[in-house]
Amino acid sequence: MKIKSCFFDSLQDILLIPSYHDYTSENSYHMLFLSLCIYMQATHKTISNRESGNDRPDIILKSHTARYPSYVIEFKYDKESENTDKLADIALDQIEKKVMVWN
Repeated sequence: MKIKSCFFDSLQDILLIPSYHDYTSENSYHMLFLSLCIYMQATHKTISNRESGNDRPDIILKSHTARYPSYVIEFKYDKESENTDKLADIALDQIEKKVMVWN
């Protein structure tokens, strides 16, 4: 697919633009990823921080058709890299228990 190819061809260049010092919070990563979602407009609707069920998922990529999967993305940030497994569990728990499935 042309869009997918364009996205992956540009991804490395896009990710190299910011400095390590630009990523100082969860919001830094959220905004970076949100800007990358522009490449998926043909196949997905991007929803950012909107109420859904009992929570606000960081980003929902809702497929326009059944051909592609939809995604719920939850960002977690901690300066301590030892906490990544715990943060991943928290994010998954948040998605599984608090977010309703949308139509």
